[in-house]
Amino acid sequence: MLPSDIASSLRVRTILHSRAMLTTITTLMAITGYLTATWLAYGQLNKDPQVSPRPSASVAWAMGVAIACHAGAVFPGINNLATLNLALGSTISIVALIIVALFLVSAVRQPILALAFLLLPVAAAAVAIGSIFPGDPHPLRLTSGLALAHSLVAALAYALLSLAVTQALLVRVQERSLRQRHSLGIIRSLPPVETMETLLFQLITVGFVLLSITLLSGIGFSNQLFGTAFVFNHHSVLSVLAWCSFATLLGGRVFAGWRGQFAVQWTLASFILLLLAYFGTRFILEVLLAQP
Repeated sequence: MLPSDIASSLRVRTILHSRAMLTTITTLMAITGYLTATWLAYGQLNKDPQVSPRPSASVAWAMGVAIACHAGAVFPGINNLATLNLALGSTISIVALIIVALFLVSAVRQPILALAFLLLPVAAAAVAIGSIFPGDPHPLRLTSGLALAHSLVAALAYALLSLAVTQALLVRVQERSLRQRHSLGIIRSLPPVETMETLLFQLITVGFVLLSITLLSGIGFSNQLFGTAFVFNHHSVLSVLAWCSFATLLGGRVFAGWRGQFAVQWTLASFILLLLAYFGTRFILEVLLAQP
């Protein structure tokens, strides 16, 4: 091997090593930031449980730093779409990043800070999963602007519906707490149940619209890739079932006044279908069957 080749190989190794070290640092900072934000949110809500506050400056800053570090961990050195790693572990981390960013924006406008106790620890775990189990990169088969828009809308739909299911869990805890007449300070800081349910269905409605756009645009890409509008596989079938379930839930809300625990349980069941549509099939392919 020529000296120039040796020098070039050493430079590549140095760059890769430096990039790996930077990713490790940003991953640890993201996890620390999320856990710190959770603790600060707990202190803020416990301080005055009779109000429904938006994030304080310290909570917002902790979340913002964590989100920035999270982005640095999942998008290291991205130069083009084809280098994105969409394996299971990395995708879980990317989706968690979008969910938390959307939550921070929403929490500034809506009294949903209590969701931080569910979302932020899960986001910290997702960062760790993405780092420990990144998986093998899957080259994107569609890299056009429309394909990027399709992926972005799909991610936003999933993020909004994830926020909705977190809200549903909080409504469930709140209702049980009111029945038992024993509630923690954090629960007392929540808005009335009616307001919480209104926020829940607002999230579901917007997420459902984005999910509908995702499925419709996916039909076009299916024609482009496979020559048919519908590929009969686990992903497509479960996605359609999830869409039908959310549509039924919204219809039941409008025409039959569905609310309370029944609506919460339907929300959870619908989200499980959506969760299985991607992550379930990815888990089977990548973990159980070891296929890319």
